Formats: sequence, structure tokens, C-alpha cells
Amino acid sequence: MSIQISFDGSCTINPGGIGYYGFTIHKNGALLKAGNGEIGSNPEMSNNVAEYYGVLKALEHLDSVGEYSKITIMGDSQLIVNQLNGKWRVKSKNLKTLYNKVVKLLKKRSYEISWIPREQNKEADLMSKLR
Repeated sequence: MSIQISFDGSCTINPGGIGYYGFTIHKNGALLKAGNGEIGSNPEMSNNVAEYYGVLKALEHLDSVGEYSKITIMGDSQLIVNQLNGKWRVKSKNLKTLYNKVVKLLKKRSYEISWIPREQNKEADLMSKLR
């Protein structure tokens, strides 16, 4: 069984605007779930915070339906992908909290995380821009 998550995030003003996340989950090539939402606004809201929410909300959905198959996670954020792969440190305090939540959910399953070009992340990008 193949589970694939694509994630994205956007912020109306970076930093400090309103953050939105988006994700898609495909199972064996078919769309299983598309999700999006508004995170809110604060001085520390950023595209990076919104991107982490995209991953987090997708993983929370998989947990809620009891799906623990191996997953492939893809996103166009080099920061998020490299932090989750352990290549880059997480320096920001507000990103550290989100990073820890994502890592906790990832420990329940086998996974790989890959960077993809923006052009290959159109579905998740669209979801993050729906208002």
C-alpha cells in the first residue's frame, strides 16, 4: 500500500500575516483526502509555520483514520524537508514546537521525505491558497 502526502503553506504577509496550510493524501495513486485551513495571525506567523501545519494536519488525519502504512512525504520547502530529514537544525522556537509534534507522529510509521519543485506541488499549493 502506498501513501503519499504533499504539503504546502502560505502566509498573506511573510512574516506576520494570516497563515494557511494545505495538503493532499493519495493512496495507491487515488486521492484519499485533501485538506486546508486557516491557522490565524500573529507577528511570528510565516510561510514556514504554515508549511509545518500542512505536514502536521496530514499526519493527524492519517492517525485519525488508523492509517499507519509507510508514507512518502513531499513538499517544496527545502527548510521543512531538510529539518525533518535531520540535515538542518531547527533554530526558531515557534518552528521547534511544530517540528516536535510532526516528529512524534512520524515515529509511529515508516516514512521518507523528499523535496519536490513547486511545479510538482500544485495540488497542495492550491489547497493552501483556498480561503
